[in-house]
Amino acid sequence: MAAIFSSCVKAQGTLTRAATTDLLADGDTITLGSTTYRWKSTTAQANDIFLAASSDAGTIAGLNSLAKIINGTGTVAASGADAYTGTVQPNKEFKAGTCTSLTQIFTALMPGTEGNWLAFSEVIADAQITMDGSGHMGATTAGVGSPHAKLLTWVAGMQTDMQVNSQLLAEFDKLELELA
Repeated sequence: MAAIFSSCVKAQGTLTRAATTDLLADGDTITLGSTTYRWKSTTAQANDIFLAASSDAGTIAGLNSLAKIINGTGTVAASGADAYTGTVQPNKEFKAGTCTSLTQIFTALMPGTEGNWLAFSEVIADAQITMDGSGHMGATTAGVGSPHAKLLTWVAGMQTDMQVNSQLLAEFDKLELELA
C-alpha cells in the first residue's frame, strides 16, 4: 500500500543554528507533532533527551540523540545515552536527519498535505536556534499530493483485480468440473 502514496511529497522543516556558538541549554524543548522533547543534563520527566554540555559538540550530540530517539535507533540508559531510561518512544509522525553542524532536517512520515499541519516549534533559550514554519511543518518543503485521490485510485485498481480474480476462479471451477 506504500506505493500508492509514492507521488506525494512529504513535508519537511529545518532546525537551524546561525553559528557554531549557538547552543542548546538544559531545559530547552522542541515540539514535533504531538510530542514535546526536552534536553536535560539529568533525568526529570518523560521525553528527556541527554545533553552532556552546552557547547558546540554537546549541541550537535544532543540534536543527534534526538534524531536517534525519533527514528527509533537511540540508546536509553540512566545517563550518558541518547535518552533516559524508559522515558522516550520513537516519534510516530516524524523522522529526523543528522545534524552535522548548523542544520537538521525533519520529515513528516505521512506524505501529502497532512504533514504541513504537524506542530513544529521550539522553546530554546538561544534565539539564534530557530525552526522554520510559524509553528507548523512544511516550510522547507511543503507536503503536496492527495493521499485521498491516491487511495481512490488504488481502490479502483483493487476492484478491477477482484473482478479479474473472480473470473479466473470461475474458469478454474469449470476446469475442475470437467476434470472430475
